[in-house]
Amino acid sequence: MKKAAVILGMAVAVYCVHLVDGLDSRASEFDFKVFRSKRPLVDLRLALPSTSIVEADVTEWSGAQGFLITLPLKGNFTLVDGALLLRDSAIELKPETGAFSLRVALSGAVTPIMLTQVAADGTVKQEEVQIAALDWNRLMRQLRGEISPATTWNAGLGLASLNYTQSGSQPLSQFSLSGKLSYSRPLGFGNLDLQGNLYGTLLPLTSSVDGVYVRQIGLNLRVGRSILTIRGGYNVLLYGGGFYSSAYSADDSRGFKNLMGLQAYPAVQKRLNARQRLDVYLKVVPLFGLSLEERELAVGASWSYLTLKGRVWSAQVDWSDILINASGGERVQSRNVVFGITRNLY
Repeated sequence: MKKAAVILGMAVAVYCVHLVDGLDSRASEFDFKVFRSKRPLVDLRLALPSTSIVEADVTEWSGAQGFLITLPLKGNFTLVDGALLLRDSAIELKPETGAFSLRVALSGAVTPIMLTQVAADGTVKQEEVQIAALDWNRLMRQLRGEISPATTWNAGLGLASLNYTQSGSQPLSQFSLSGKLSYSRPLGFGNLDLQGNLYGTLLPLTSSVDGVYVRQIGLNLRVGRSILTIRGGYNVLLYGGGFYSSAYSADDSRGFKNLMGLQAYPAVQKRLNARQRLDVYLKVVPLFGLSLEERELAVGASWSYLTLKGRVWSAQVDWSDILINASGGERVQSRNVVFGITRNLY
């Protein structure tokens, strides 16, 4: 009964993908954010009133990127009798409030803007502000019509360390090369996102038991959203969905088949600056009922870096622990630690 619920949940998530495929591409949001320097101009306040491509001005042109994207940048400058300059040109300020509004043309994944403050006594201070398009490469491909709205694919390789124990068998430790393919996209309603990943053993490298290697394959499919944003660049997310995993060895002495369960997946993101982000997550999967006596537990962390060309590279570490009673009565525990690197395909 529970396996049927897991399969049904995954099917509903897949159906949601097809449901939103027909949405207008302009409904897809791409985040833009302003990042101040570590020593900001204290009399300057800045904000992007529009942080999605829906509100930005997009004009096709003959430049290298093919599109000119401009965003409104608004702020207040309150230094008495001071002046604010952008590229040596004075910014027009409202006399009473010091409010101003600019249109900023984006030059790539990260657009630097040099602002200069000139005090009444001639003292000059500068600050470089950065406007980041958080998924520039995918944005360019969507504008050119090459991909569907807001779709993201990632591929990665990792070095996996497995410790496998099974009652009645010799404990096994092995190293292997693993692979992962991930997919994500907004669902277009309720601020929900769909995430999925397929992972498995690509090439066993070493084993503590001569001639015996354990190969694993797994699938995660979940739906969720951001539930809390905290000042300082923190974002709290909560997902739920389905989990599948199997493991086997060539001589059938070790492994398990068709483990399924419903998963809870809370995560926290921390934006470090215009190009870097930290993510941590916890995954809890009761495998039979709601008891955690047989379950998968997983935790992980990643550091992501956005290049000037819009590529996102991530370094990741993941720890997982599967504990079950196999059909023959054996107690099976499979612990994995994976150190990996991923990159967005588009």
